Amino acid sequence: MRRNSDDIANIRRRLEELDNIVETDELGIKVDYAFHAAIARAAHNIYYSSALDSLREQALFGMNLTRRLSLSRTRTRIKAVQAEHRAIFQAIRDGDPERARQAMRAHIQSAKNWVFESEQ
Repeated sequence: MRRNSDDIANIRRRLEELDNIVETDELGIKVDYAFHAAIARAAHNIYYSSALDSLREQALFGMNLTRRLSLSRTRTRIKAVQAEHRAIFQAIRDGDPERARQAMRAHIQSAKNWVFESEQ
């Protein structure tokens, strides 16, 4: 992993901001995006960061959709998303790239499932 102590501190700050948003029932879409962008920057891969930046509007749209679905459902779902964020952060902090990859994939799959299965 290429992350350094500044990256870990930045990701942790974004995670704490998300914790505060969960408690206040705000959408926090921009903070959610900032969390994901901090992870991308921690990879120190200009191509990855550029790709995420180019998809910013689409990512914000998707985050808006999934967060609005979450708010209309249960706080349990919102807390589950934050637990997914925490698992990603912990894996990155611990320097475990495979666990980080698995946690991020699970997070993305969970959001996908929530959007497409939320009507059931």
